[in-house]
Amino acid sequence: MGADETNIPQFFAVQLKAGKFVIDPPRTYASAADVAQNAEALGEFAVVGKTKAGAPCCTTPLQLKDTEECADLLMAVFFKKKFGVDNKQMFKDQRERVLEGLRLGVESSAQSGRLLMVLRLGERGGGEVAAMAEVSLPGANRFGAEKLRPETPPNEAYLADVAVNKTFRRQGLGKAILKAAEEVTESFGCNKLYMHVRADNPEALGLFEGQGYFEPADAKASLTSEDITKRTNGLLTKIGIAESGHYLLMRNLSTDAAI
Repeated sequence: MGADETNIPQFFAVQLKAGKFVIDPPRTYASAADVAQNAEALGEFAVVGKTKAGAPCCTTPLQLKDTEECADLLMAVFFKKKFGVDNKQMFKDQRERVLEGLRLGVESSAQSGRLLMVLRLGERGGGEVAAMAEVSLPGANRFGAEKLRPETPPNEAYLADVAVNKTFRRQGLGKAILKAAEEVTESFGCNKLYMHVRADNPEALGLFEGQGYFEPADAKASLTSEDITKRTNGLLTKIGIAESGHYLLMRNLSTDAAI
């Protein structure tokens, strides 16, 4: 594998035959406050995966030097133009907020329970950011996601901002960073992972459902007629006047997790 095993954090082991880092044993934290007492864990992970072609890639914690690049990535993937507004100014304002949020997340990850991570190609993760994701541990601030419908349980881990650089798409990196996020999340004792996916993003829905994510029965049962209507992605949604609805998806990270 070629990695320097002397620099691997204590809660990581190495499977030389499999050619990857594995988490062993998992650490269990009940809340973001509990995580704050173990601050070093949030800044110490490196998950080696593979692209579709079998080339190595590495997911590590996002650092301050990555924030500008990641802000551009998030805006390129998620920014939606709206009808009847100054989209250039809206883009600028949103990017500033995104950048500030990333910087805050890096500087206060231990206190906030946020796991911001980036994926780069190569075993040591060199080069530009190819993908990123964020996990909020149980009880952590989700920065607006708590307003989305259906609601996600606050005592479960939550995945957001899974984004792949357009230059690196069709290489299996969406699956690679998703797998890395799941492994890191499970290392904190979480056995379920939730996320919201916009109804007007069928590509993302297909990716997550293909990796075992599903809409829980209680989430379906909680849908109102308004929620269902927003999922239809009518004309007002397509031209940016109305907001798209969301699906709440969940995956069991271990065989011991109850559905």
